Amino acid sequence: MRVMNRFNSIPNESNLTNRKNIRSDGRLGWGQKIATALARQALPLSTEQLIDLLETDFPVAEKSTDRRVYYTTQIFHACKREWICLHYNSRRKGFYCLPEWYDENGNLPDRFYEIMNL
Repeated sequence: MRVMNRFNSIPNESNLTNRKNIRSDGRLGWGQKIATALARQALPLSTEQLIDLLETDFPVAEKSTDRRVYYTTQIFHACKREWICLHYNSRRKGFYCLPEWYDENGNLPDRFYEIMNL
């Protein structure tokens, strides 16, 4: 797992505008939308939880045939572009986190592990 040391600031929505891949027309790209949704929740979310959150915050147009596949693709691309990170708990269940939540050693705070192991 890669540790993102360049994002060592406190996670809040103002930090999310300083990252790469921000759209030139001023609208939020999907990476920024997903990172903003995670920052608002301020805790790691599973794929299902993140998709449910995105469906309420950023609905997709009605013409999309399978919305959950669309959201999953956008989450994958946000992870690939390092907007978010995928972290596995002891039972190999994946949770998405912001890079700012990791310490300099690549560990999450204990309060996040308590949430992920429930």
